[in-house]
Amino acid sequence: MMLSVIMPVYNGAAYIKEAVESIAALHETGIALEIIIVDDGSTDNTSNIIHGLNNPAIRYIHQPNSGPSKARNTAIRAARGELIAFLDADDRWPTHKLKLQLSFLDANQNVDVVGGLIDYFYMPGSEYRKEQIKIDTPVFNVQLGGLIVRKNVFDRVGYFNEQLRFSEDQDWILRIKEANISMQILNEIVLLYRIHPGNVTIHKTLKDLGVLRALKLSLDRRRQLSEDPLNPTIDEGKD
Repeated sequence: MMLSVIMPVYNGAAYIKEAVESIAALHETGIALEIIIVDDGSTDNTSNIIHGLNNPAIRYIHQPNSGPSKARNTAIRAARGELIAFLDADDRWPTHKLKLQLSFLDANQNVDVVGGLIDYFYMPGSEYRKEQIKIDTPVFNVQLGGLIVRKNVFDRVGYFNEQLRFSEDQDWILRIKEANISMQILNEIVLLYRIHPGNVTIHKTLKDLGVLRALKLSLDRRRQLSEDPLNPTIDEGKD
């Protein structure tokens, strides 16, 4: 069994070393590990930092800047693992993540996606974001870094929508729900999500982030079905 950790990065020199080291620190599960880093056309020192880590688990792929969806899809196609995990280059994993989620999947072969709670931490200069987000306790949210997924799920629901520069994760999770893929959310922190002044989503509205488009795409798909999996009709039956 192998776990493929997928990390898209664009100009992530400030935090990527810490992100990779948070993965390496957890590798005590006995499962084979590869870390596929797709450099999406970075113009900073990202490449030099990655190569300087000298981590044999890293597989580095460079592509012209095309957005996070294509970067993740590139990595998924290259992945050798039966399990897929995600981590953005500015986030971290807590120390118990892999043991917790991998043990759960091993014990529950009928579950295809396992998530958990997200703990947000705020860097200096991002205090105003805390007021905007209004989250100061761990919660479940649509963050790919909190998930571990059986790779065959992508064969069933497809890859990330490369037409979406933002909210590709919401779109994919909605497709998971529409396809009735078995997903379990654990009541444990599985991702440390960093809020900092360089977040690409800062100062963007829901429309800018593509959230409304992702919801519209889901609605359109559901309208094409005879029965909406997110709002099934009730068969009252007859006596």
